[in-house]
Amino acid sequence: MIYGTVRVSSSSGDVSLEVPREFYNYRASGEVWFSRRAEGGVHWGFGKIEATSDIYVRASNGEIWAGHPEGEPVFVNSSLSRFSASVRRMVLRWPYYSEDSDYGDWEAAAQSLQEDLRAIDPESIERDGYWAEFVSAVEMGDF
Repeated sequence: MIYGTVRVSSSSGDVSLEVPREFYNYRASGEVWFSRRAEGGVHWGFGKIEATSDIYVRASNGEIWAGHPEGEPVFVNSSLSRFSASVRRMVLRWPYYSEDSDYGDWEAAAQSLQEDLRAIDPESIERDGYWAEFVSAVEMGDF
């Protein structure tokens, strides 16, 4: 796993963001797009979680959220810089355990990664969202 960033801009050039290129089930898009979501306000989309969920910045407060346009959004990070720092830290920690590891190793790795995430952005772990799902996948031996 290699950490990298990409600059994505709106077609009008009004908004330009530097975002992580990819991680886990997230991929940056080719451009920033604007939308209004059910929870209100303007959002700047910059990537996808899996194939169907957008990841975006809430323009009102800078928080990072993800979700299907008609679905319930999930919290990711409290800012774009903390999202980037979280992704970078998780990439630098790879591999999380050896190929011959067992549940005890997976659990210890998940606990350690959770503490790293908490140090970067406490809200990313305190809220049940993107990073909680990632830590759970690590704990289940998916990495």
